[in-house]
This record gives sequence, structure tokens and C-alpha cells, in this order.
Amino acid sequence: MDFSINNATVFEWSASPPAVATSMDGFTNVVTHVDYILTATRGGQGTAMPIAVDLPPPDANTFVAFNSLTLDIVSGWVTDVYGSDFVNGWMQSLDCQLDKLIAANSAVIMAAPWAN
Repeated sequence: MDFSINNATVFEWSASPPAVATSMDGFTNVVTHVDYILTATRGGQGTAMPIAVDLPPPDANTFVAFNSLTLDIVSGWVTDVYGSDFVNGWMQSLDCQLDKLIAANSAVIMAAPWAN
């Protein structure tokens, strides 16, 4: 899932295969844990942050069958568990890291004028 918080930085969620309980509270194949990577890219530079999410027990009103899960659904669990303020904070942190990477890569070494 790709999205951005400004016109230049692109954020992408990726998720590893989830940990699954074969049976829990009357449900089958319940996702209990997912490890994510939130990646930010801009101007040819990139940085990433690992995020681990332990999920609450299933709820009959929101449970999605394992075979119906998509990356969008699974990525949405990060916001559900941590809240949008945390997710936005992570994105802002990655954006600042990109600012520093881009600035560092645009610097050049010049001969000091006093060296002549």
C-alpha cells in the first residue's frame, strides 16, 4: 500500500507472513502478530522503519477470514492498534530522516580558499 503525506515523499507498507493461531475464540486461522516495514522514498533516497504489531483477540463484527485478507486490510491494523497519531509520527520521523539524507548527499567538498 502506497501513500504520501506531502507531494514528494512516498510511504509504502510491507508485511512479512503473519503469525496465525489455527483456532481462537471460535474462529479459525486468526492472525495474532504481523511484522511490518514502513518505507519512505523521495528524490532517489529511501529509509525504513520496522514495526511489530500484536493483534487483539478477534471480534465477530470485524473479523476477516484469512483467505480474504489483503495488504490494505493488514496494513490498516497498524493504525487500529497504535492509532493515527503514532503512525503520523513515524511518517514524520522518516520524512525528517529523508531530509537529512538528501541534504548530506547534496553537499560537495570544495578546496578551502585559504589553502591556495
